[in-house]
Amino acid sequence: MVTTRTIQQERLASRQRAAAKYKKELRKNATKWEKRAFSKLKLTYPSTIFQKEFIRDGKMYIVDFYIPSPYGVIIEIDGAHHYKKDQRAKDKERDNYLKSQGFIVIRVSNDSVDYLDFQTLVETAKKRRNDKTQS
Repeated sequence: MVTTRTIQQERLASRQRAAAKYKKELRKNATKWEKRAFSKLKLTYPSTIFQKEFIRDGKMYIVDFYIPSPYGVIIEIDGAHHYKKDQRAKDKERDNYLKSQGFIVIRVSNDSVDYLDFQTLVETAKKRRNDKTQS
């Protein structure tokens, strides 16, 4: 017997398979900035996950980098297309969802990857979040 729950489970499984395939393509075609950022992040945060997916209400969000607990930080490396009006709106919606789930979302331009101190960036963002929750 096919139930609504069975259909929902199959849809979720289908989205997860699609996400896995898409993630594989993103990794295979990572930009030079993503590769550089990943190298830097792995030195300080060995648990960093490259191309982590989050699925919500039929929408799939794949983030560039996810640093799990106790940080809960997502880092996005933004190329030129992220500064177009329509993409900015999509990024804002996505960031709002991820923030509502308790994540810290940090956006970094391609140009800043080489000279940015990711450890300071992550620690500062974490401290700011902690300061807000204690206020």
